[in-house]
Amino acid sequence: MKIEVAKQDLDAALSVVSHSISSSGADLSTHFLFRAIPGDDKKAEVRTHTGRVYSGCPFVAAVTTEDDGPKAFTIDGWRLKQYLGAIDDCALTFEFDGTVTTVTDPGGSIRLKTLDPDGFPHWDKNIEDAKVTATMTAERLAAALDFSRSFASDDPSKSPHLCVCEVLEGVIASSDKQVGTYLTVPGLSECNIRVFAKDAPGILAFLNQSEGDIEVLEHDRHAFFRRTDGAVFGESRYLVQFPRPKRPPIEDAFWWEFSVNDLKRAMSIMKAAADKEDIRILLKPVDDSIEVSMLDATGKRTARTIPCTEQGTQEVADGEKAPDPMPDDGFLLPSTGLTRFFSLWNNDTIRFGINPRGKRGYTRIEDVRFASEDGTDEGDTYVTVLAWLQ
Repeated sequence: MKIEVAKQDLDAALSVVSHSISSSGADLSTHFLFRAIPGDDKKAEVRTHTGRVYSGCPFVAAVTTEDDGPKAFTIDGWRLKQYLGAIDDCALTFEFDGTVTTVTDPGGSIRLKTLDPDGFPHWDKNIEDAKVTATMTAERLAAALDFSRSFASDDPSKSPHLCVCEVLEGVIASSDKQVGTYLTVPGLSECNIRVFAKDAPGILAFLNQSEGDIEVLEHDRHAFFRRTDGAVFGESRYLVQFPRPKRPPIEDAFWWEFSVNDLKRAMSIMKAAADKEDIRILLKPVDDSIEVSMLDATGKRTARTIPCTEQGTQEVADGEKAPDPMPDDGFLLPSTGLTRFFSLWNNDTIRFGINPRGKRGYTRIEDVRFASEDGTDEGDTYVTVLAWLQ
């Protein structure tokens, strides 16, 4: 079997599949698998897998095979990367004799051993049986998944049911107990994928390298993301289901609008004096402003005042139940959750929805993304809920 390919075309394909290759061990999960595409001698495909995630990408090449000869071979990932990193752009030839792969460039050749390619866990039958449940731009899907996975738990031993971003009736839901996200993405209305948070970086890398539309395909045990050029990234379905979320109301009992930088600056000042383990930040209404404070290391409160640009209260019609009152002594939010949220917020101002529930409550923040200027696309609604601390 022989593959002739331009280095730049090979590099582009390897960059797609490098996010699903293992970095340790000596089995097929650490190798790139190259194979001929049946009926096409002008393209080849490279694949990788880690067990949980896997990917493949076709690339332009001249492929020569014999009827009774090998149709695939593997190369140790780190060896191929080191070799390609040491040579300039050029034409490369890979020749596999059934045991050894010889790679030739204008300066000479190297010989690399291969593992048995028959042991590679291909997914062709699974993707053939899968159903397309969504088609949307890679940018839009990546944005939603990146936002959602930022608030999923990272501890499968304690909260396996919260270590996922799950699509439920068009809503991507995630939570780490402190913060919950509910992203309404119309393009996912028929989709039911469950993304393990630790697999998300590889999927996001694939989406961020893609342009145009992505197809989401679902199988009972797998989810696939497929580009128009045939490149695929897949994930084995995580077994533990996310709890069915109760969506928060779309109206808030009270709301404050203020400068994001004002709150971020106040938090930085207070955290400089607070105990390192204390994440509780108190927000308290004071006239047309918000008093923000944290306990310092001496047990006293460090406070700053943030002016509201706007504030309001939900209007209640005659006969309707009035919301629980705003707590005079304020409410506590986790500074860790706020910091993560602000790292994903791009606007200068923000609106905090305040929703008391007896002695408890939550703060709701809504953002609309990807809406068209002419109104034909209402966009995706990102709702973030921060539970009040006790």
